[in-house]
Parts: sequence; structure tokens; C-alpha cells
Amino acid sequence: MTQFTLRDAAQELQRPATTSPLLVALLLACHAGCVPDVVPSRGPSCAGLSDTCGPMGYESCCARSLPIAGGSYDRFDDPGYPASIGRFVLDRFEITVGRYRRFVAGYPGDLPGAGDGAPPSVPAGGWETSWNVNLPPDAPGLSTAMACDPTYQTWTPDPGPNEDRPINCLTWYEAFAFCVWDGGRLPTQAEWSYAAVDAGAQRLYPWPNGPPDASRAVYGCTDTTTCMTFLQNVGSTSPQGDGAFGQADLAGSLWEWTLDEYNPLMADCADCADTSYPDAPSPNDGYRVRLGGSWRSAATALPMNESDRNNLAPYFAGNDLGARCARDL
Repeated sequence: MTQFTLRDAAQELQRPATTSPLLVALLLACHAGCVPDVVPSRGPSCAGLSDTCGPMGYESCCARSLPIAGGSYDRFDDPGYPASIGRFVLDRFEITVGRYRRFVAGYPGDLPGAGDGAPPSVPAGGWETSWNVNLPPDAPGLSTAMACDPTYQTWTPDPGPNEDRPINCLTWYEAFAFCVWDGGRLPTQAEWSYAAVDAGAQRLYPWPNGPPDASRAVYGCTDTTTCMTFLQNVGSTSPQGDGAFGQADLAGSLWEWTLDEYNPLMADCADCADTSYPDAPSPNDGYRVRLGGSWRSAATALPMNESDRNNLAPYFAGNDLGARCARDL
């Protein structure tokens, strides 16, 4: 049987349905939870969770990309800052409220242990048990912590209409702990950026051509009376806004935490999928990198060349800040 990819689907969606036999074949071939070039996750965050994510509402909210082979790209789109990346897997969607609810329900039964969540060759990049003090002590405390903004938070104490929206108000510690609990880890800055620029293709945006618009990214909300409805369900702009490896919402939606400490020097590095700069000298020592822009960002914050690489204290939680998980092979 012919194998179709997300790139095929994205191209076909630009054609009228009456002239797109490939799109018709894709829709007929796919059943609930079926996404070309994407595989479902069976981690605990989707145990018992219905397949309700994506633009048509029938994908697993835990869908992952197929393995990303790795390779080389230039940070800042500058040959003076080369980086090489190892093999990894990156979740298709940002962490949703519904997935995070599973984490809260079992919390704190399975907190990370020392070294958990490290890229394969960098044990120093894993969890440190001294960080446990930065996590709430129990499930009610964690639920309360997710209420960082009464107007714009997506978390609700009880299930509601936000279950397929991305979870915001995440600190770096909470995002890291969730990903480890779910069988993954936070992506390194280099991994995240490598997926966002289509490897060596050095895209300016995750999609192939053209500037941002509402069909490709959730961004640019300036009317505070409507912003709460502005933040959409994960994958709402898919496949038009997808990256080359199938990830949705790399540009806009929420800023996403990465594993790395902020390193303004951005030294050249080899096998950057295994590097988190745990001892990097920095005026913001211990601050962590976030990437991608958010629903509040202007279009100028969305280019994927890391020109708007940002950093925050790991204990910071904001209404425009979330995460997605990476997986080792």
C-alpha cells in the first residue's frame, strides 16, 4: 500500500477537495487516532484519554513524530554556529490540560529520581533531587499552582472545555517532572530548533513558505477582552502550520521550555542532542531557554532562527508558557 506523509497531506490541503484524490484517499484510509507520519504514545498521560486532538479532533493527544534521524544545522542561521544532533523523537503536540490532569491525579507518586530525564550521554543534564523543593508537596498544591492567572490560565480544577488546550502556567520544574513521568524528557534547545527549522533546510518558520498568518500559527492577540478564546486547542492550525517532522504549534500558541540553561555564548557543539550546558557561565545562571513565541507574541517573535531565544527563571510560571516532551530511542 502507498505510504502518505504529513507533507503530502499539507500539500493536498492547499488544493480544492474536488481535485485532490490523494486527500480523499488519506481521509478514507485514516481512522480515529491515525495521522500520517505520526505514531501514538502509550505513556501514562493518555491512559484512558479519548483521541480528541488535532484539527479534526480525532488524533491522540499523545501522538509523537517518527524518529528524527538527526544531522546538522546552523544556529541563528549562521555557519559560525554549527550544531550536530543525534536521533530523537519529539511529541506532535504541546502538553494538554487533559494529559496534565492525569499527572495531577497521581501526584506526587512518581517524581523523577536523580539523573532522570537526561539526554543519553549527559547524565549531568538529568533531574537533581534538590529540585524537589521547587515542586508543590501534593496534588491539591499542584492544582493550585496551575492557577497562575484567573483570566488566562487553561487549567481548571475539574474537567471542562479546556482539556485539549495546551496547559500553561508551567514552571520549568513542573514541565520537566511531567515529561519524565510520561516516559520522556524536555527537549534540548538544539533538538527543538532542529525540528523547527527542518534540519539543514534552515527554514525561517516551521512551514515551508510564507510569513505567519492565522491559518499557520496562534499568535498576535492584543485585545484582552478576547484573548482567552484566542488560545486554541493544540493542532488547530495543522497541517498548514506543522513543522517538517509533524509537530504542530512550534510557532505561537505557547512558549515552550527546553532543557538547556541559557548560554549567551552559544559555543559550537557536537552531538547537541546530548548537551544541556549544565555548567554554562551566564549572567542568568540557572535560567532556562524557552522557544517558539506564544498567543501573545507579535509576528517578529516567531522566526525559528533562535533570534528571539528567550530565558526565564525555572520557577517562573506564565499564561503564555508551556512545554512539549522529547523521547529517546
